[in-house]
Amino acid sequence: MKDAFRELLDKRFGMFIHYGVYSAYAGSRNGREILGNGEWIMFHERIPIADYEAFGRENFKPSPDFAKFIVEGAKKAGIKFLVITTKHHDGFCLFKSEASDYNAYTWLGRDLIKELADECHKEGIGLGLYYSHTLDWHEKNAAGNQFLYNNGTGKAPSNCGRRNSWDFPDDNIDYAEYFYSKCLPQVKELASNYGKVDIMWFDYPRDITKEQAFELRAAIKALQPDCQINSRIAHGAGDYISLGDNSLPVAPTGANTECLITLNNTWGFKAQDHNWKAPSQTTDILCRTLSADSTLLLNVGPKVDGSLTPETHAILEKMGE
Repeated sequence: MKDAFRELLDKRFGMFIHYGVYSAYAGSRNGREILGNGEWIMFHERIPIADYEAFGRENFKPSPDFAKFIVEGAKKAGIKFLVITTKHHDGFCLFKSEASDYNAYTWLGRDLIKELADECHKEGIGLGLYYSHTLDWHEKNAAGNQFLYNNGTGKAPSNCGRRNSWDFPDDNIDYAEYFYSKCLPQVKELASNYGKVDIMWFDYPRDITKEQAFELRAAIKALQPDCQINSRIAHGAGDYISLGDNSLPVAPTGANTECLITLNNTWGFKAQDHNWKAPSQTTDILCRTLSADSTLLLNVGPKVDGSLTPETHAILEKMGE
């Protein structure tokens, strides 16, 4: 009998989706283009939580057809599964949560992950859920503990662990409080409320202990036994290896491996980023991935309404051909 990752690997081609409040900023603030990736705008600009939330409430307005936009785009390219950011590092959740009211259901009365999960299940597209399990710029006790970033002076640097040090300058961070009050409960919600989940995808591990990583794994497997967990959960608690961003293997690795590639330079939507890969290039990347016995997760950054850019559509359509 095939193991669960081999079944996933046989699908070969997935879509990564970075979507959230940062999509409404579209890479600019106050008429000025920001440096760095669009989804990191809150961190790069040191935007206070109150300002970020006020902007999001006013400007983050997904279309009623947001889930159809994404699934239709995936099907055009022959994509077999997708992975969406249910909560990125800004801490805002696209799903209904009892653990935090900083979510789309509270703002909009919509569980965007349920909408997408329903569309995926209807259209036969596998469902993967990204969750930022250590970084969370909305929470004081999210990752960035001093003990991992001690610079020899006994004091953590101001950007310690890439946490929110502008709203929370105190370095006395209790990651365990965040883990048990928000992270673990929300991961259980994601594994419970959306039918079959093929992948739980974690990112940017900081401060999580080995015991906590395996507690997270056990909670997922108890609810979704066949769900595959990527290596960025940390401490060897994953089922397969996610390579570094925009990295490709040059030969078969001998391990279950996934490649993450963006269509342009950023992951979340950035209106000024026009450095699009040609369809021939993305098709070559897919072929190189397959040659290395790996799977490709090709990233798209939807616009604020959830629709894909014309350039994204053109690339996906040509890859499908």
